[in-house]
Amino acid sequence: MLYRIASLSGCLQAALLAGVYLATSLTSSSADPAKVDFSREIQPILSEHCFACHGPDETKRKGGLRLDVQEGAFKELKSGSRALVAGDLKNSALVERITSADEEELMPPTKHNKPLKPEQIALLKKWVQEGAQWKKHWAFITPERVKLPEVKNRKWPRNPIDNFILARLEKEQMSPSSEADRATLIRRLSLDITGLPPSIAEVDAFLNDRSPQAYEKVVDRLLASKHCGENFARGWLDLARYADSNGYQVDLARSMWAYREWVINAFNKNMPFDQFTIEQLAGDLLPNATLEQKIATGFHRNTKSNDEGGGDDEEYRTKAIKDRVATTATTWMGLTMMCAECHSHKYDPISQEEYYSLYSFFNNTADRGNGTEPSMPVPAPLVQPRIDYLHSRLGKLKQDLAEAERNLPKEQQAWEKKVSAQPNVWVTLDLTNLISTGGATFTNLPDGSILATGVNSMYDTYQIETETGLKNITAIMLEVLPDPSLPKNGPGRWGQTGNFILDELGMTASPKSGDAIAPTTIAFGKAYADWEQQYYRAEHAVDRNPKTGWAIGPKFGQRHFLVAELKEPVRFDSGAKLGFRFDSYHGNNHTIGRLRLSVTSETDPSKLWPVTPQVGELLAVPAPQRTPEQQRQLAADYRAASPVIRRLEREIFRLNERETELAGTKFTTLVMKERDEPRQTFVQVRGNFLEKGKEVKPGTLAVLPPMPNDQPANRLALARWFVRSDNPLTARVTVNRFWDHFFGTGIVKTSEDFGKQGELPSHPELLDWLACEFMQPTLTQSSTINPQPLHAWDVKHIVKLIVMSATYRQSAGTDDKRLEKDVYNRLLARGPRFRMDPEMIRDQALAVSGLLNPEVGGPSVFPEQVPNLWKELGFLRPEIGMDEWPTSDGPDLYRRAIYTFWRRVCTYPTFATFDAPSRDVCIARRPRSNTPLQALAALNEPTLLEASRVLAQRILLQGGGDPGQQIDYAFRLCTSRPPTKLERQRLVNLYEQQLRGFERDSSSAEALVNHGAAGRPGNLDVRKLAAWMMVANVLLNLDETLTKG
Repeated sequence: MLYRIASLSGCLQAALLAGVYLATSLTSSSADPAKVDFSREIQPILSEHCFACHGPDETKRKGGLRLDVQEGAFKELKSGSRALVAGDLKNSALVERITSADEEELMPPTKHNKPLKPEQIALLKKWVQEGAQWKKHWAFITPERVKLPEVKNRKWPRNPIDNFILARLEKEQMSPSSEADRATLIRRLSLDITGLPPSIAEVDAFLNDRSPQAYEKVVDRLLASKHCGENFARGWLDLARYADSNGYQVDLARSMWAYREWVINAFNKNMPFDQFTIEQLAGDLLPNATLEQKIATGFHRNTKSNDEGGGDDEEYRTKAIKDRVATTATTWMGLTMMCAECHSHKYDPISQEEYYSLYSFFNNTADRGNGTEPSMPVPAPLVQPRIDYLHSRLGKLKQDLAEAERNLPKEQQAWEKKVSAQPNVWVTLDLTNLISTGGATFTNLPDGSILATGVNSMYDTYQIETETGLKNITAIMLEVLPDPSLPKNGPGRWGQTGNFILDELGMTASPKSGDAIAPTTIAFGKAYADWEQQYYRAEHAVDRNPKTGWAIGPKFGQRHFLVAELKEPVRFDSGAKLGFRFDSYHGNNHTIGRLRLSVTSETDPSKLWPVTPQVGELLAVPAPQRTPEQQRQLAADYRAASPVIRRLEREIFRLNERETELAGTKFTTLVMKERDEPRQTFVQVRGNFLEKGKEVKPGTLAVLPPMPNDQPANRLALARWFVRSDNPLTARVTVNRFWDHFFGTGIVKTSEDFGKQGELPSHPELLDWLACEFMQPTLTQSSTINPQPLHAWDVKHIVKLIVMSATYRQSAGTDDKRLEKDVYNRLLARGPRFRMDPEMIRDQALAVSGLLNPEVGGPSVFPEQVPNLWKELGFLRPEIGMDEWPTSDGPDLYRRAIYTFWRRVCTYPTFATFDAPSRDVCIARRPRSNTPLQALAALNEPTLLEASRVLAQRILLQGGGDPGQQIDYAFRLCTSRPPTKLERQRLVNLYEQQLRGFERDSSSAEALVNHGAAGRPGNLDVRKLAAWMMVANVLLNLDETLTKG
């Protein structure tokens, strides 16, 4: 089939099946089913229904009763009663209150709308009757390596993981699925380990390798790939809230790519996770810290910083520290600590004082709330490939320019014939009733221009009136002129360069005489100018979008003009009264300093380019009589008017500027640095940084093992504490995220919350076994490529264990019986199958099309994005940057998605559509939605559409001689398997249908394939290319293509 249903979906199905799933998932594989288990059955009830009023938060605790700890639950209350008396239902006040018929006595109170279900009441009573056995919350108990469970089917397990999975399946009277076919396995492995699909050659090599080590050789090759680190870094960067911008409203760019590169390299080198932890939390505090170790501390410099004027520096600094506390807790402890900022946690044993003790570790750094220092220089990335590309592109442009210049004499002759009869088609207007809403003053000058002086407002609108005797107006011309009174000679009033930004040009018209008629708003058709600043084109001045505009940087201090053609001519027999509006919304005084307006009745657009009086005089001289100097002047004027020459010279100018920028850029990264004088830390009353409570010292949670007393209480000591073998959380939380990466859901589904409100582990013994194996490997795994000894906290060891298991290798196919018993596949009776993350979707499209640039590392890049998006959503301040997406050039357009510039206020649109976070805060797991907008994005997003076109080129050039062969080739590129006979025929039919349509409409074919910057071979039939592009677009959007299964 071409399209496959990923899984049952929808609220109704989920609701119907949730009860069945929960009943199976919350039954321990090791506990006696006849006896109530406190951790898995009782604690979730107490946490959900009781802890809000009888939990850790002493300020909200009612009646002096605390039910989150054993001593509180069993102690005698002021009334003389006890909430719990082991084995005694009659004297247990909790049982009396939850079964009371009196609404005043009933618990939980009716007003809380959280009544206990009858089965929950029965469980609580049974638990008390059995002796009310209490256990510490499972996540706070140090994991122990348990004995592997016995299984009936001893042939199925390939490593210890399978024993745990199979034992649970057999308990539930289920069996595992058969192993997936080889094509599916290599695609699953490739996507999971490198984030890229396998090539056809790699698939064929695996299919043809019949050795017992064939699968393991693929695993080892992928783990050794430089792309492995890129793939695993992606999830870590969500945790680290990595972004290339500062956050908040202005959200200026920052330089953090060196930290991203450190993370990629760390995964590629298989850095021990304890070292990985220590260097990120406290690399700067290590003895003789290296440059790389200092770069690693960028983990906690990924906090937001405020660029807005007037922000309280201390307020934003404390926000950053609180973010570090929350991020640290989520990343290494799997706990939600944000609640304890204002009060003790309502569910977990985290007091507000303990929160600020952890806060204290991060309160001694030198960074501020309103700045990005401290930073440090880092080595420049390899820029030569980019410079080489620019040189090749410049070479081609200069060839095109030379060709265009050879055509100029012939074009000039035609132009002269057109304009010589009437060189000047423009009539200069006498401007009156000049108003500036910002308070500027205007002076009329003898040449018809006006000069703005006096107040130069942050934002301004000029309103100008005039009259003309022209009865038919087809276009207007705005000239912006230099003047000695203006900054840098103008023509704008911005103090640093003399630039301006004309956000919107408006025009109204009414009859010059006769009955008074309300002015009519005039619509513009198109606009062009002699010079346009990059991203500030002439058309932006007439697009009715106040967030775009025309500007002329860097050609300041010169005359420039803009011609705007009217959509419909203005016709009044008596002439016209005209009103003009010039809006400057970008702020920071980007207003026009001196301007002149003209109108014309000319209907031939080719005659609208203004001709100076000097050139008009030259045109009056017969060509044979012109002196060489006159010929040169005339040729120079026409050259300036040539649209082809202007376009080529503007692009050459841009690329030259880009080369200069590349050669001169100095690279830095943000780092942590400890203050010489430590700050005092206080509890912040109700989380208010201005209201100080009790002073606290650095410390951790009482429920966890204590920190040693013989070390300085700083970030380094904290980092080492996290990776101690007796810390019950770090190893569990980390291996759970690896499991989530491969299976789509962690053993603990709530990866961010291992506390009492989090979901219980589906396989607790397996989680503990993996945690112990992670900290201290005992299972030897040989490598078929460059064998390396195992070490403690070995990431690739755990990854290989998971993917080598029979559990991972299962087919993702299912049946009604499996769906009925385990719709969400928590018991893992089938293989993983879920929609890929947006970065993988993009990378896959680039890879199968052949566009992917595999370069690893370096600064962020700017692939194609919707034009003007930053202007629509951002802060319109061009003098500080970040007002337009600076689209990259050449190969940088096709880098892996991990290198895409990540702006917090405006996440790359396709990524956001497919659930990528803004990275304002730490994210442990992304949602996985399914929306119509995602389908539209996958079909039409610029890079994905370009990938369809280039894939079509690849099909035509490499896919074989007939449509059937070409379909086989394309299908294997996208899915790693050959199509079925039915699939092949349906796709051939689609191709032939599209081809017939494009043969009838070749102009549509040309318009379709003329998409994207990638080259197009000139020898391909445009109609066939367009037809194959449509087929490729379908293939890249198959459910099977977008799904890892």
